[in-house]
Amino acid sequence: MHKISVIVPVYNVEKYLEKCVESIIAQTYSNLEIILVDDGATDSSGVICDRYAENDKRIKVIHKENGGLSSARNAGIVAAEGEYIGFVDSDDYIEKNMIELLAEELISNDADMSVCGVYNVYQERKIPQCSKIERFVCGGEEAYKLLMIGEKIPGTVCNKLFKRKMIQQLRFPEGKLYEDAFFHINLMPLIKKVAVNTTPMYFYVHRKGSITTAKFNSRGMDVIEAYEKNYLSVKQNYPAIIDVAEFRVEWAYFVVMDRMMECDHYWTIPEYKKVKRFLKKKAPAILTSRYFRKSRRIGALALMLNIKLYCLLSRINRAQREKLA
Repeated sequence: MHKISVIVPVYNVEKYLEKCVESIIAQTYSNLEIILVDDGATDSSGVICDRYAENDKRIKVIHKENGGLSSARNAGIVAAEGEYIGFVDSDDYIEKNMIELLAEELISNDADMSVCGVYNVYQERKIPQCSKIERFVCGGEEAYKLLMIGEKIPGTVCNKLFKRKMIQQLRFPEGKLYEDAFFHINLMPLIKKVAVNTTPMYFYVHRKGSITTAKFNSRGMDVIEAYEKNYLSVKQNYPAIIDVAEFRVEWAYFVVMDRMMECDHYWTIPEYKKVKRFLKKKAPAILTSRYFRKSRRIGALALMLNIKLYCLLSRINRAQREKLA
């Protein structure tokens, strides 16, 4: 049985950590190296990690100064000894046979990466990211396309298993948000074969106060930087799917605009004019895009007509999301 390293970055998640670690310990695939990276936590998270290590010899704890999510994952990659590597975020949890399913798909298909589905978990319910259960193998170009669309291959690294040799020289960008997007830019041109099973096995917990639910600040522009770099990578390596890369850039600008709309006096944000100008210019193409959902196309139309109307729609959508969370 091949050894698999599971890397868990840990920072101030004492409320969620036990559920996460228990779900990994309980995996039906037993030959695991579980690397808990305490990224300078100031709550009891580090103590909880040490307690688990005392009771399970498969668990290795790294205590380090706070450097952020990317820094913690990178420390885990350096320490990993498994033939295959996976990631789990410490406020999420996984189905008991997720690692076994990913390993079976990866090994039996001699793939570079295997992927399972994701549940988006809110306080009241959990919603599968992909509505249909499918199982298939695809090449690197098709996988890159599906990753950018984000349904059959969600954009997180945490629902995937990688051959160690594919990622051991790669690193997550430190000091950046949307680190998974930056990571995939360097990873995907190396990938030749991907095994996909859209059965949801990873539980991505949406919690209030997390980085991904915070209001806009200038670091939020990282998502645009990531997908503009992604566009250049696709243009160089897979020009046949450049339309999907362009969709993803437009999607990133929408993400930033929506965060801006949550701020009072959003029109005073230094980056606001640039983002608004880009989306208004692209609005006609977005209206006919087959990749955007109907709600987003309506948003593009609202943006063309009146920014206050777009702001109203954005805040209504946020209120609906907060009801779920």
